[in-house]
Amino acid sequence: MKKKVGFLFFLLSTHIFAQRILNFKIFQVDQAVFLNFILSKGSSCNGFNVLHSTDSVNFKVIHEDPTICGTSNADEAKNWTHANPIINQLNYYKIQLNPGEMSPVNRIFVNQTNKPNIVLFPNPISTDHDFLTIKILGTESLEFDGFIYNQFGNYVLKIENQSTISNSTIKINELSNGLYLIKLTDGYNLYSTKFIIQK
Repeated sequence: MKKKVGFLFFLLSTHIFAQRILNFKIFQVDQAVFLNFILSKGSSCNGFNVLHSTDSVNFKVIHEDPTICGTSNADEAKNWTHANPIINQLNYYKIQLNPGEMSPVNRIFVNQTNKPNIVLFPNPISTDHDFLTIKILGTESLEFDGFIYNQFGNYVLKIENQSTISNSTIKINELSNGLYLIKLTDGYNLYSTKFIIQK
């Protein structure tokens, strides 16, 4: 009987944590790899681990975040940067919640040179502007998504289905004064820079 109760508890606990890690993506930034994922609302977890492998089989924990993660009423964006991936080789990553869920494996070939460029204007943003214009250099046609983070690293705005066919504009009138970091991806590269709002 105890074994049956224990097994039912295990099934229930794995169901509670199922599908908590959403939109797990990885991007190369210069010689580093940026990892980003969304933790869907629900039960809190006792931190998360980042696991890395060079053969997709033998994974090693390369980062431990012991802080309580997740809330019952809102999704939560998480990110971490691997500063020392293996260059000119496939690198494999997965995220582990404590306790429970393991994300699918993501892989990326880390090139020796990868320096995409992004320009934002106006920067700083003054009282006359409620929109931020984005220009990604070195490409004529590109679709991208991303996030804007405040100076404390908190996610404040999601950017979806933007295009570089013409300069893209993002409405930022709800953001207060301060320093912000914008991170965009076309699915292969990460474009990242900072901007300031001074109204």
